[in-house]
Amino acid sequence: MNQPNLQLRLLAETDAGFIRNLVNTPDWIRFIGDRNVHSDDDALQYIRRIMRNPDYGYQVITDQTDGTPMGIITLLQRENLPHPDLGFALLPEFAGRDIAFRASKMVLTQMLEKFEFDCLMAITLEENFRSIRLLERLGFRLDGPKERDDEVVQVYVLELDALRNQV
Repeated sequence: MNQPNLQLRLLAETDAGFIRNLVNTPDWIRFIGDRNVHSDDDALQYIRRIMRNPDYGYQVITDQTDGTPMGIITLLQRENLPHPDLGFALLPEFAGRDIAFRASKMVLTQMLEKFEFDCLMAITLEENFRSIRLLERLGFRLDGPKERDDEVVQVYVLELDALRNQV
């Protein structure tokens, strides 16, 4: 299958339809949670909440050729984590095509070039095997379990200094 050329752009209010579709996919609901976004207006309000939060950075992964939105990649500073949290989600038709890996590498390159963070974290559920494999491919290591919102998540850590030394 032909690999699309990826581009990252900031989430915008015009992404409401795409976000409504994404947050209602079975994997999003199972592994991230139901965000009660059931209309384009709900999605617009969800996007506006994200855009107002300076600790949240959402980028849309698009096909550079035609601009088709395929998924998102996020950098969030969560209250319960000491370092920024990398996250990703794709529409089902784009899963398994190395898109999340390639987009994550793009974000890691941005992080190394523009920011002085020494560490990046990621959280996932223990049964989210695809995300765990992706995090391990990116160089994250398991730090251990952590309770969050009445559930246990697996916390992964990536030391950015180690990556800087490889460059």
